[in-house]
Parts: sequence; structure tokens; C-alpha cells
Amino acid sequence: MRGMIDCTIAGYVSQHVIIRDLKRRSGIWASIPLGLRLPDQVTSEGVREGKMRYFTVKAYDHLATQVRDASLNIADWLIIQVADIQTNLWNDRETGRPRAGIDIIPAAIEFRPDRDRVAQFTAGLTSVR
Repeated sequence: MRGMIDCTIAGYVSQHVIIRDLKRRSGIWASIPLGLRLPDQVTSEGVREGKMRYFTVKAYDHLATQVRDASLNIADWLIIQVADIQTNLWNDRETGRPRAGIDIIPAAIEFRPDRDRVAQFTAGLTSVR
């Protein structure tokens, strides 16, 4: 059985972008902390604001070079065409407790899209539950 990932994520840079050299071969990688708010939920009690979610976008080689050249700032909007989604598990350095996160591997990144383009992805962000 085969499946595929076909999704696009619109979010904003939530912390400073990290650019590093690859360890095992030549090239660079970029780590972009991405924040987004899930849709509001309409319940019998009224509208409940959507929760915040944070992901890490990890770009390699050509896309990492584009990230570096874009000189991203905190709060810059991005539209990410997703190529892969990977889990990331680690132990917290301070507490030693296990932590988990989701890494998004992009197929393409649209940097600082205009407001109309962002509105396309964020319009109608109210779900009925």
C-alpha cells in the first residue's frame, strides 16, 4: 500500500533561523521554527480560539541556501509545500525528560508572501465541532 503527503502550511517564523554546515558532506542546512494557530472551534458554548502549534522546518542544500539568502526575521510569513513529515525525539537538557517534535521537510518555500496569499490559506479558519 502506498500513500502520499500533499499539503501546504502557512505559518510565521517564531524564533531565530539557524543555518549550519552539514557534518557528513558539503552543503548547508537550515532550521526554521514555524508557528501557526489552528482554526477556531465553534462549540455549543461559543467560539473557542484555536491552539498554537509549533514545528521545525528543516531545509537542505538548495532550499537552505534560499533560506539563508532570504534573511528571515521573526514574524515573517512563509508558505511551505510539504515534502515529508518526520518525528523528532530527544531528552530535555535541563530536566532529562523525553521531548518530541515534528519536523517538516519542504519541497518548496514561499518567502514573505503578500497579505492576499496568506489570507488564502488562513481564510475560514473556524471549524464546527
